[in-house]
Amino acid sequence: MIIHHLRNATFVIESGENCILVDPMLGPQGPLPPFARFKHKALRNPTVELPDTADTILDKVNFNLLTHSQKWGIEALTHTDHLDAEGRAFLKEKQITRVYIMGLATDYCVKFTALDAIELGFETFLIADGCRGVDLHPGDIKHAIEEMKEAGVSVIESECL
Repeated sequence: MIIHHLRNATFVIESGENCILVDPMLGPQGPLPPFARFKHKALRNPTVELPDTADTILDKVNFNLLTHSQKWGIEALTHTDHLDAEGRAFLKEKQITRVYIMGLATDYCVKFTALDAIELGFETFLIADGCRGVDLHPGDIKHAIEEMKEAGVSVIESECL
């Protein structure tokens, strides 16, 4: 296995013939607002350019894994450090129509990431054993999974991959 860190949360995992793009933030340096608005001299995102080797690495990509892109129903709150417009365009250009999702927390960020992916037209798979929830109110995780299923998300286990 080879892991290529491109920037921020974006990296590529190569394993045999599978090449998995994780959290595609592929736009140019600097057009997005800073994530820490109260930090002295916060830098605009992405804070660095993609490495010179990015095109060669990205040419191999045949799968996508999202860990976080929720927007709580408000486009302006989308976490573009995990999926920006260029990342979405890249996936469409490469005809990567399936998105696999895992992360924290099942009943919050994961749920909204899955619902966002469905809204964007991706066939969406939740890797259930790659998630953990908060369950602030007993049953929140169960209800979140039910909501994702109702929206069209397929729930799988990592052994299915």
